[in-house]
Amino acid sequence: MFKKLFKVENNLFYKTYKIFGIKFSRRKGKDSLTTDDLRCYSMASQVNSKLEKYRGCFTDKNVVIIGGGPSLKYLDTLPKNAIKIGINRAYQMKDIKFDYLFAQDKFKKQEDIDGFVDYNPNSCIKFIGLHTKQNLIRIRPAAISKIKKKEMYVLNNRRPQETLTPIDISLEPFAWYSGTVFAALQFCLFANAKKIYLAGFDCSNDGHAFSDNKVEYKQAHQYEYWEYFKNFKDTYFEETEFVSINPINLKNLFRNVYTRQYLENNPNIKNEDVEILEGDNI
Repeated sequence: MFKKLFKVENNLFYKTYKIFGIKFSRRKGKDSLTTDDLRCYSMASQVNSKLEKYRGCFTDKNVVIIGGGPSLKYLDTLPKNAIKIGINRAYQMKDIKFDYLFAQDKFKKQEDIDGFVDYNPNSCIKFIGLHTKQNLIRIRPAAISKIKKKEMYVLNNRRPQETLTPIDISLEPFAWYSGTVFAALQFCLFANAKKIYLAGFDCSNDGHAFSDNKVEYKQAHQYEYWEYFKNFKDTYFEETEFVSINPINLKNLFRNVYTRQYLENNPNIKNEDVEILEGDNI
């Protein structure tokens, strides 16, 4: 009787579990399953499976992901014809028309929630991350219900060192790297983007582009997560290139490009020593 209720199947990368009629897949390499894991993976099997329609949708296309670092004030150029993805409050950049927005962190003000919900409701697709631990619910259902074009995804709230980043986000929960950008990156890899440009990810303690509170926004600790994610990308998605625009503390990780406005305001960087971003002015 028990064998009928609990079944495990193996393939190249995944173990597929069937427990009391609930079926889900999990990367090989982490054998212990906690109660939180069962809840997380069973939710992901229902929610993340709906993302299958996005598999390969960015093939041969470039993407630019825009965060909230102070270096955004020098962003006067975007890669030509790139798909535009905004993280959390990036929608406040009025000169950029975003194709997608991602949010899984708690908005501090109601006006920020309203701005995210109301941003280009008929064209922009909003991705909302669901934390499986109740104390980490960030965006309330009432706000989510108002969004016309949306997709949901389930996050695994373990640190990346304690679990495995999914190769296939339609089968597993997204890995949580203490930053919404990493969910967007996992989506872009699944969508098979050619190049992913990163703007406004300073990985510093210099504050936030959309807030004057420098104490509240300290991101230097995320550098180890960027290293960890780079290793994952280089192992499984080496054909996709990451490019940092006006890098601050990420300049040693990826290929670097600079906008002319950044170089004008940072004369210590010599133009002949760097690559200038050529593209569409904003």
